This record gives sequence, C-alpha cells and structure tokens, in this order.
Amino acid sequence: MGALIAGGMAAEHPDRLARVGLLCGVHRRTPEAAAAVQARAAALRRGERDSSGPLTRWFGTDPAEPARALVRDWLDTVDGAGYATAYAAFATGDGLYADGWPGVRQPALFLTGALDANSTPAMARAMAAAAPRGRAVV
Repeated sequence: MGALIAGGMAAEHPDRLARVGLLCGVHRRTPEAAAAVQARAAALRRGERDSSGPLTRWFGTDPAEPARALVRDWLDTVDGAGYATAYAAFATGDGLYADGWPGVRQPALFLTGALDANSTPAMARAMAAAAPRGRAVV
C-alpha cells in the first residue's frame, strides 16, 4: 500500500519530490493476477476474512515461520471495513498511476524480491524502464 501511495505522489506531484523509492510496488498486473486480487477485494467487502491465503502467499506453508503468527494476529484483528477499503484501492491501483513514470524526472528506485509473486521483478523493471532515472533492484 505504501508503494501505491508513493507512486501516486510521484505521478501527481513529481515536482515536490527529490527522489522516490517503491518497495514491492505493483505495476500493470496480468489479467489473471488482477482478477484474483479483485476477487479477494470483493470477498473482503462481503465480510469474508481468511488470513490463511495471504499468509501462504507471503510466507509459504511453514507454520514455524517466525513472522507468520505476528502477521496472522494483525490480519485477524484489523478493522474489517478499513481493510476492505484499503484492499479495494490496492486491487485496482496498479494501473492508476502506471502512465505517470515518464514524468518523474527525479531518481526512482524500485525494489522487490526475486521470488515475489505479487510485485514481480518484471514489474519493478518495467517501472524503472518507464522512469527517466529509474533503477530496479531485485
């Protein structure tokens, strides 16, 4: 979500930034990925909350993963309406500012993990290629 906000700020007000960095930014999802994220957003709007899906996507299936229990507790206790609203923005935000990167003349750094299935290395590289002073680090 922070990457979406930073990307929006860069696209809308590039003159107000000295530089920008996005960690795990999402950019122009495939139709299949977009459909999956939008389906999760719709489920959250209906009040359906299941932390097992995100936990598996983020941490794999190892129940002993140290951060898993902490993040599960956060997901299970976060305000449902707020989570649904934020996730709806996240679900459709990848294309919202996608065309703005050519106008960002400041240094722009796009970081993601090599195995990140949601904010893929290809997305980071595409944003970096679109920004005149963009750099991707995977």
